Amino acid sequence: MGRYFTYITGVATLLAFIIQVRDIFPKHRETRKVILFLAAGIFLGSIFGGINSFEIKLEAEIHPVKLLLLIFLPIISISIVALLVVAVSSPDHQKRGELYPLIGGTVVFFVWVLMMAADPEFPEQLTNRELLSLTSHHLESQNYETALKYLKRLQYRYDNNDPRRKEIVKQIENVKEKMAKSM
Repeated sequence: MGRYFTYITGVATLLAFIIQVRDIFPKHRETRKVILFLAAGIFLGSIFGGINSFEIKLEAEIHPVKLLLLIFLPIISISIVALLVVAVSSPDHQKRGELYPLIGGTVVFFVWVLMMAADPEFPEQLTNRELLSLTSHHLESQNYETALKYLKRLQYRYDNNDPRRKEIVKQIENVKEKMAKSM
């Protein structure tokens, strides 16, 4: 049902756009504009609604703060470019002089965010042996949640066909059983 709605609103948006560009009904120019924006909004909303229902699983551990920093990098770089365009195209010398320090501050902020996102110690990188050691320590102290976290980190480091991954999956199941029994 939703797929057909997306198709219909897409066609309606396309027709509204063609009618607007060709200026078919000159008396109703403002009404056409409203219809075009309304149809485009409904079409984009139905597309984003369909995209929203998908789930993407990453086989790597990405820290949420690092992901947030990586999302901000393009936003900051676009704002730097926009500020540069505004500063260069401005005929007013005083306005240009006020924009350059702002651009400099934005560049410093961009470099800081880039360094935070590229920091290899954020989150900490442990070797497989260290993860196994931490896992066994937490299993001995019956801290199953933390042991499970380390086992899952290990699981993502191996390919699906690797026998070590299959062994880790078995260990994860054992830890889950122990967690269920301890509750």
